[in-house]
Amino acid sequence: MLSIQDAHIKILLSRKLDGNFQLIDFIIHLKNSSLLEDSRSFHIENNFYNWLNYDVKKRELLHKNIHINDSVDIINHYNKYLEDLGLNTTYRRVKSLTECFNSRWWKHTEKKNTYWKIIHNVINNDIEVYCSDGENLFNSSLNFFNKDSIIKLSFVKSKNVINEYYIYFLIQSYTNHLKNISKIYTDPYLNIVYVE
Repeated sequence: MLSIQDAHIKILLSRKLDGNFQLIDFIIHLKNSSLLEDSRSFHIENNFYNWLNYDVKKRELLHKNIHINDSVDIINHYNKYLEDLGLNTTYRRVKSLTECFNSRWWKHTEKKNTYWKIIHNVINNDIEVYCSDGENLFNSSLNFFNKDSIIKLSFVKSKNVINEYYIYFLIQSYTNHLKNISKIYTDPYLNIVYVE
């Protein structure tokens, strides 16, 4: 099915080309092919630029021997693909950027790293998140939440709260902190006030 723009082009060309629809369809196909190729080229160049920036930062940390949460995985990854990535044993680029661009650089990007692990841990957990309505947050003994004043958050909102909690503890360098948690309670502004 033609887009509205292509339909307009077809009508205009049919007037100019005396209804030669075979030629008109070929012209529209060429136009769309060139747009597709332009879009494809843009995305390849953009992704290469993003990969290059990410790669430079990681290699700089490795070169300075700065500890990264998943540094062993990163070192193994780079050691495995040194030649394909155009690096020497000190992780400096020895292959030109043109050669890198023309190679299959996307085949050697990291598939697992700390950031992906965080995302998977946040999504794949059974933690329930509850929000207070703002009044009577705790019962009279101040030990437990007042069950009448809390509501369970939606999936997306709860994942946002869990993500905030996870990032906080990641910064604090605690490990396995989501495994023993079953519920998180927040105030009306989604600030975490209690975890069990």
